[in-house]
Amino acid sequence: MAGVLNNRRPGWLADFVNGNLTAEYFTGVGPWPLARKLVRLGAIQRPDVAQYTTLMPRAMWRTEPLPGPEDRWQQVTTPAQALLDDPGLLAEEIWRLFTVPDAAKALAEFEAESGEWIEGPVQTWSQALVQLSEQGYLDRDRLIDACLDAFTMDFAPNRVAWYAIMHRRLDPSLDEMAARAAKYLTLLGVTAKPGVTLGQRVTARLDDAGMLDAGRLLEASRPAQLFPQKSVVIAQLKLVGTIMKRDAAAGPQAAAVAAVAFGHERQDVQEAALTLLGRHGVLAGAPLGEMRLARRGAVAEPGSRGCRAGSGARWKRGARGGPRRCRDADRCPASRRRCQAAPRARRGKAR
Repeated sequence: MAGVLNNRRPGWLADFVNGNLTAEYFTGVGPWPLARKLVRLGAIQRPDVAQYTTLMPRAMWRTEPLPGPEDRWQQVTTPAQALLDDPGLLAEEIWRLFTVPDAAKALAEFEAESGEWIEGPVQTWSQALVQLSEQGYLDRDRLIDACLDAFTMDFAPNRVAWYAIMHRRLDPSLDEMAARAAKYLTLLGVTAKPGVTLGQRVTARLDDAGMLDAGRLLEASRPAQLFPQKSVVIAQLKLVGTIMKRDAAAGPQAAAVAAVAFGHERQDVQEAALTLLGRHGVLAGAPLGEMRLARRGAVAEPGSRGCRAGSGARWKRGARGGPRRCRDADRCPASRRRCQAAPRARRGKAR
């Protein structure tokens, strides 16, 4: 089929290939092998649709069934060998795995699934790329950078875990990580947990080895203090506490960074930050509610423009005709009795 299409090369060929790649179902020749054959023949340019990348890992998986009643298979060609059989893939297609949305999802799902139905030794895609880098076919530095840069792209946060797996396979040295300190610090502010935890793990190692400036690390730690998952924030608070204990000069900056956690939606995270500050003699005795309020910038002066508990508060009618209440009451730690500007009825109730 590829030969016929190559000989005729109709004007609609590229659109046909794109439609075939993006179709939900297909019969006959797989859409990716056909597309790849036409690219190699020069009949079309490399397709720009994401499926040209996301379908590649499965399409290049070479297996054969084993004899017996059970549905078991064995790997007959490793991904590394399959790539060497088509070396043009090493120039561009491989690098698209790090820039195309859902490529990591396809790799992670297929690697996990393959272990369930393949007997004997199995080489995963991450292992294959490491092998090719060790053999000089792929640039190791570019692979490390591609893994880190992928976390900063506009990918779904729950579909990028494979890049952390790939990074672990590459196992960068301390020197390699130190050379990319800025990239790892950037990971502390991404939205994907695998990326943030990777940044935390590496920056902690660099800090412990004395290869990372404490001020840079503290400044980059601010976004992690507001990460939705508690475990991420607690880990970052622990690192901030380590710096506070080790370096007295960094104490004020570290305290300011820890205080960012007072803006977290979880009260136990806020309490963890307050405990850390109290342990180091900062803000001792300050009420948790007041500290949370100060961090959020909720009220500086009763009735000020930024005051959500003062005269600038927004009020809504209570349920079933009950008294009105502040729209921000659930997240404002100031009680009704302490709010100096809340409107009150004659009997002391909010109007």
